Amino acid sequence: MKLSHLAAPALILMATPAWAADGCPDGSYSVTPNTSSSSVLFGPDFQVESQTGRTTLTCNLSVADGDPAKVPPSGTFYAYSADYSAFVAPDNAAEFTVTANGTVKVLKVRPSDEGVDGFLMRTYVGPDGDGNLNSQINLTATGDGFNPVASVDGVDFDFLASTTLDTQLASLDQLSGQATAVNSRLATLSGLLTKDGAAPERDNEVGLFGAVGSATVGATAHYNLGDGLSLDGGAALFWQGVDGNDLSGLMFAGKASYLTPEDGSAFRWLGSAGVNATPGLSMNFSRDYQLGSLTPDDFTTATGKAAGTGLMVGAFVEGGVLIAPAPDNEVVFAVSYARNWLNFGDTAEAQTDQNPFAFSSDGTSTFDTIKARADWTVGVMPDVDLTLHGAVGHVFASDYSGDVALVGPLTVGGTDESFAEYGAKVGWQFADNANVGAFVLGSTGTVSGTHVQVGTSVSMKF
Repeated sequence: MKLSHLAAPALILMATPAWAADGCPDGSYSVTPNTSSSSVLFGPDFQVESQTGRTTLTCNLSVADGDPAKVPPSGTFYAYSADYSAFVAPDNAAEFTVTANGTVKVLKVRPSDEGVDGFLMRTYVGPDGDGNLNSQINLTATGDGFNPVASVDGVDFDFLASTTLDTQLASLDQLSGQATAVNSRLATLSGLLTKDGAAPERDNEVGLFGAVGSATVGATAHYNLGDGLSLDGGAALFWQGVDGNDLSGLMFAGKASYLTPEDGSAFRWLGSAGVNATPGLSMNFSRDYQLGSLTPDDFTTATGKAAGTGLMVGAFVEGGVLIAPAPDNEVVFAVSYARNWLNFGDTAEAQTDQNPFAFSSDGTSTFDTIKARADWTVGVMPDVDLTLHGAVGHVFASDYSGDVALVGPLTVGGTDESFAEYGAKVGWQFADNANVGAFVLGSTGTVSGTHVQVGTSVSMKF
């Protein structure tokens, strides 16, 4: 428990009105500073003790460094560990709460923890603009038929590392790019569920499919309502890796389509609208940033790994034309606009000595996508058909925001990307009402990279 690089700081303990009558009485603490560590030690009077069965002690602690050189320069942030030691009498319970830099940490000691009469809690704190380390201590003790007794023994502050605003913003740019990659990969999966590229006019069918490249298993359905109207939908379980970061979940997607009636012309207009949803989306992200010391140009690299459960929902509209020079030969050209909302839920990094400037985000990013696609379906044999798919598009991403511990809320611009899709599917109708197929579907984005899935499917007409 050392406060490295700080020489003989001046310490100030400031009391505030407390729920306990004795609060933070004068003489209940002492200061032990030296060149390697600084401690606030509390005496036996700094304790919770009451006949009422429950009482709470509250005080504010402010540690001020008298050396102006220790105040972080503009654009630099310091991280300190703060180790709080406390005591609770046997057969009693205690709740120890520390609030610092907007973060609340709670440690509870239960009466069943027999033999546990001392406990330690580590938190992290950063200095304010005057170089002060501020925290609020709440200590509550409860007893069942006994006088509750608990006390705070002391707190030790230890300088850990520094960071800069520039390196934190650069690390958020990494996360923004990963969010764009999540959007692009899931948008491709949505198209797989709604049978993008399949012949608009086909018999009612249900099917199953599986793919590798990104492990995916799912089910799809097509229902022809007649008069040019049809419905497509599906659901899939998936696991995908995005630049070494994982995402998994269950996606649902559906669309309604309309194709103008055949009138003898080779051209027919088509349009569709659809939605997708991925509730309970499990996401993992990672970023790198620089950690420094009080010595200039002395840096190491820290890696933050965030995990959480969020949600993605989206909607799209599409319009195009179908060209059918022959009954077993048709080409579709279409242009679509889609908007997806990606909510990061409880995504957060663990705050540790190696990652004191931990990141968290519960915000929502939006992605607007414009795409043009072409699909050609042709019968190559009486019972075999081939579909080729190609598309190009661009994603416009909104700002990306989050909170960095000991730094505060930060925002960076969204990461746009251009992309291309490509794929092929071969289907064999091996029975009057049954079809088996094989497909390959790939995408390449300027941010999301290349992603290829290979799979098989089976469908039954009804």
